[in-house]
Amino acid sequence: MTDLAAPQPDVDMRSFEGKTILRGSYRLQKHIGEGNFGAVFKSTQLFLGMPARSVAVKLSKYTNMNPSVARLIFADAFLLAQAMEEMADAGIRKHLVHVYDMGIAPEVENRGFIVMEYIHGVTLAEQMASLQRVPASLMLKWVEQICRALYGLHTLNPPVLHRDLKPDNLLLSLDHTVHIVDFGLAARLLERGYVPGVAGALTYMAPETTHGESVPASDVYSIGIMLYQGLTGEHPFGHMLPPSDLPERSHRHWLYTQKSSYRPAPPSSLNNTVPAVLDAIVLRCLEFSVHRRYQHAGELLQALSLEQLPDPPEVVALNEGRQRRAAQDLVGARRIFELALAFSGPKETRFALLRELGETLLLQEEYQAASRHLLEAWELTKNSAILRTRVERAALLRQLGEAYRLSGDQAQANQYAALSANEVRTARK
Repeated sequence: MTDLAAPQPDVDMRSFEGKTILRGSYRLQKHIGEGNFGAVFKSTQLFLGMPARSVAVKLSKYTNMNPSVARLIFADAFLLAQAMEEMADAGIRKHLVHVYDMGIAPEVENRGFIVMEYIHGVTLAEQMASLQRVPASLMLKWVEQICRALYGLHTLNPPVLHRDLKPDNLLLSLDHTVHIVDFGLAARLLERGYVPGVAGALTYMAPETTHGESVPASDVYSIGIMLYQGLTGEHPFGHMLPPSDLPERSHRHWLYTQKSSYRPAPPSSLNNTVPAVLDAIVLRCLEFSVHRRYQHAGELLQALSLEQLPDPPEVVALNEGRQRRAAQDLVGARRIFELALAFSGPKETRFALLRELGETLLLQEEYQAASRHLLEAWELTKNSAILRTRVERAALLRQLGEAYRLSGDQAQANQYAALSANEVRTARK
């Protein structure tokens, strides 16, 4: 590592926006995130000077790299690429991020770079914060996809452990597919039966990992914490705060001791829509003893697939209302949507009900009522991830403007039409 220059903390990585690296192959367009290693840019891959596709480029803060150092620094990217190559199941591979290229870019002081698949979407952390409590049916759809990807990793020979599963490292793309990202702490299971070393975020870390002995069931523990957090809006161990006078180096041991004698309350005690069978699954993921948990993601996936949980009542009503409207029963659809709005469901479901009711009222030519409900739906999208693209936002604003126009309020119609046009222009940039 002596050939590697130190990171340059005084360099603003955003200054690389607009630069093209690797002899004109990748144009760094927009800085989208940064960590200890470097920054990630939404980029364009160029062929013969022509834009071909969007990619994500991770550019290191380290300069003056040589190939031997790059192989060490990029060990996680090599591991992910190898794991993807060993997997034959496309259904598993789609939940991981493809690595396209890596190397050293002479145009930017011989910094290392990795080129990966660009996932357009939001993190599960953003979605969970927006929803506060995730409906059980939706949370399980996410977790089943996470487990499918981990099942592929855990059944390789030797198995690969992620070791840093948390909502910030899970992306939800526009087609609602979950992708696991950030393999910076991933590792192969050794012959001794575990991966040595402490790794990952302490708030999602399994007890055995705090002692430097990670196994596939350690990833299951992290999933259990996310399940609990999504269903209840609370971290199962969030109340465990080390004493203020305790040195930071002792926090891991303190937390290990606290967890050894503590069993979280069932998720249903904080969310009465969670069925007992899901309580049992979550609490088994969170067992302190590694031997009492699901031993790998495949076992958890099997447990989840055996239990078909009913949708919450507001989701059932939403689907029934849509069916009635499709059958031209506008009166019946309207009544169902109005009744369902009385349920205290998550923000995302309420948004869907308001929009469906607004569209139904437009068909019934009740334009003032339609504009009120569509406006309430629009207000719910502020400071949330309900609408993830400007195209989606523009469509709702255009619909709202049309409702105001038909109701005779031309001033409001013009305002929302202008907002819609602005969203479209921004999306095209």
